[in-house]
Amino acid sequence: MRQAIPAVSVPLQRGEQEVQLAVGELLAQVYDRARYDLRVDYRTAPPEPPLSAEDAAWVDELLRENGLHG
Repeated sequence: MRQAIPAVSVPLQRGEQEVQLAVGELLAQVYDRARYDLRVDYRTAPPEPPLSAEDAAWVDELLRENGLHG
């Protein structure tokens, strides 16, 4: 995703102020802790639906920068 996933407001009990849940940071931590970089084969084509040419180029560049693609 090119743009960061925004935090979302989570309601607690009535009368309490909502808290912010940093969803993007949480997903990044799960990805790192689960070691998905070792499990996912980034050499294969992305799943359906196909990416636009612009998005496919962006993904290819990102993977190359991170040493995950030839």
